[in-house]
Amino acid sequence: MVIDKSLPLGIIANTAATMGITLGKKMPEVVGADVTGQSGNGHLGIIEFPVPILRGSPEIVKQIREKLYQSDFQDLTVVDFSDLAQGCKTFPIIS
Repeated sequence: MVIDKSLPLGIIANTAATMGITLGKKMPEVVGADVTGQSGNGHLGIIEFPVPILRGSPEIVKQIREKLYQSDFQDLTVVDFSDLAQGCKTFPIIS
């Protein structure tokens, strides 16, 4: 993930969480199985590979997103979270 470093910390955290949830929905097979620890407590499955959180300027984020719209990258799973969506408190469900 590359997130605009000029955003407030809370918005950065919310952006990373939202993008992670979206990625999990799109690729459910990468979420590991739930496990039980030695104490007997359950632990929900987590993603099976690291997801680095990188920071970039608004210009860099835009350049990366524009590049990912090109046909060379059509096989990648790309998750974005627009400025408008970041400012919303609720989202309509579209089926």
